Amino acid sequence: MWLRKITKSRARKTIVVLILTCFLFWLFTTLNAESAVKTTSLSHSLPRLVIGASSAPADSVSKSLKGSHNSKEQWECTPHDNVQILFYNRIAKCASTSFVNLLQRLASRAQFQLIFNHKGAYDWSIQDIVGVAIKIKASAHEGKRVAYAQHFYYTDYTPHLTLNYSYVTLVRDPIDRLISSYYYYHYSTKKYIQKMLPSERRNETLLDCIRYSHEGCTHNLLTKYFCGHSELCSNGSSQALETAKYNLKHKFVAVGLVENLTQSVQLFQKLLPAFFPPMSLDDINKILPYTNQYKRTGEVSNLVIKIIQMRNQADIELYQFAKKLFLDKITKCNKLVL
Repeated sequence: MWLRKITKSRARKTIVVLILTCFLFWLFTTLNAESAVKTTSLSHSLPRLVIGASSAPADSVSKSLKGSHNSKEQWECTPHDNVQILFYNRIAKCASTSFVNLLQRLASRAQFQLIFNHKGAYDWSIQDIVGVAIKIKASAHEGKRVAYAQHFYYTDYTPHLTLNYSYVTLVRDPIDRLISSYYYYHYSTKKYIQKMLPSERRNETLLDCIRYSHEGCTHNLLTKYFCGHSELCSNGSSQALETAKYNLKHKFVAVGLVENLTQSVQLFQKLLPAFFPPMSLDDINKILPYTNQYKRTGEVSNLVIKIIQMRNQADIELYQFAKKLFLDKITKCNKLVL
């Protein structure tokens, strides 16, 4: 009899221990998941509304700049007068049409040759790269400066150009950019865009587009633009991210922000006066009335935002890196009107 009581008591204890263990395991898993979401969300507050053009007011920029004066980065705001070739690798849905429009207007004023290729050129072969170099050298006769604009990934032209060259471009918050890109591909009235998207995908949801990385929803595309054509650049790995950061910092005179478009142009004016001659704020704002062409708006759920965040962590980190560098540079060029 007493043996049965002991056995029952031990069984109860075993059940209690098992229940407690399961509860602790569930609690640990939940906390870890919440922590992962919070870590990913640091660079992007939730919830978010979309899809209009991002446009931070000037006073918000000024507030952001206050915290960047103590940067340890040694950098001087000196013009890069020796740049003869300026590459602008247009990043999809980063105000690239507005910026090309600016370059077209400045070309005659600053007397440089603008080569603008409408077609995207993402996975260039060596023949493609050499072809672009030949076209640039043909235009850069008698010391004439040349700006080359096209959708293309960062390319090292050192083996193909003896002229001094550098890069500029614009970046945008990766989540806003991806959502805008989705609407661009799926609701554009442009025939050549419609041809790029199979008819069976035109009605797919944003969530499905992200899940399958379909046209307009490519993961870590920003990182790819700065990393280059190498195979290691295709997957948003830590190596791809570090390569992209290195190129952004050392191969680009400056990288502007779509959210602060006017200030970005002012920064380019300070650093590349041969391509961006002095202009008044009114003139800049008239040329760059950046608005999203696709006004379809709506609320994107927290779930979709979190999925975008998780699949584009390299882009989010790279954007924060670019943003800090932009703020550091524009602070040191302290004569800019903010």
